[in-house]
Amino acid sequence: MFGVVASGVRNVNFLILGGDLNFTLNANEVWGVKAKLNPHEDFFHSLLEDEGLVDLALCPLKPTWRNGREGVDGILKRLDRFMLNQVFMRERYRSRSWVINSIISDHNLIFLQVEGSDLLAKYPFKFHHAWLKEVDFKELVVTNW
Repeated sequence: MFGVVASGVRNVNFLILGGDLNFTLNANEVWGVKAKLNPHEDFFHSLLEDEGLVDLALCPLKPTWRNGREGVDGILKRLDRFMLNQVFMRERYRSRSWVINSIISDHNLIFLQVEGSDLLAKYPFKFHHAWLKEVDFKELVVTNW
């Protein structure tokens, strides 16, 4: 795991935390018949929220770890991730993360790309992907849009 604290635009500190954090945040990050869900999922969600960290979602969502077994004994999980603080997100940096399969480790390689905020257009609308996890989100949009 590594963390970077740097001085951003206008002397604002931002934080990037990344690496093998060894937890999943939801059932979509676990693959395999015998895979178990993270019993501490709610704890990690509240911890991230309390600290103002946002999980940078992989697109497309892919596992970053495998147990090395085949068939029904095979388990895949997303354990490696990048998390960014709210200050970083407000500064309008464009960031993306992706995974490349590794042949020498049980963890896949995870990459982070960040582009400066001066390259981004100023959009008046912001959308946080966490809303997609809310059960009533679709109904809320259909009703109020």
